[in-house]
Amino acid sequence: MFDKKTQAEALILADDGPAGSTDTDIHGVHWDHHKYIVEVRPTGQDPFRVETKTKVATGSSPGTGDLVKVGYDPKSHKTEIQIEGEPRYDPKLVREAKKQQRAARTQALLAGGTGRRDREGSAFRQRRRRRAQVDRAGHLP
Repeated sequence: MFDKKTQAEALILADDGPAGSTDTDIHGVHWDHHKYIVEVRPTGQDPFRVETKTKVATGSSPGTGDLVKVGYDPKSHKTEIQIEGEPRYDPKLVREAKKQQRAARTQALLAGGTGRRDREGSAFRQRRRRRAQVDRAGHLP
């Protein structure tokens, strides 16, 4: 995008939402162009604020208050939020993380691990036993 890109961290001050076109890639990922106001925080320099448009995946886009990596031109301050390679926003990485979570959950269930429902069921049975003890004794044991 720029001849000389400088890397920095930026705080998203506002997400003004979709700012124009939307499209879908060959993987079925829906993309929006969002307009953001960010505070760029260059190392060893004063922060500055700019408005920028960035192509983000619908459903996994940065929001107000998020810290993101950016590339910017030191002279013009033109800034680009770096989505690719960011585990929170890169659709490829988000898909891979969800796939790994599903596989881990499946493995745990197949191995007889205690899932959330097992723990909730056990807690329910514990509460029911305690209530029965209170009903019999008239007070907690």
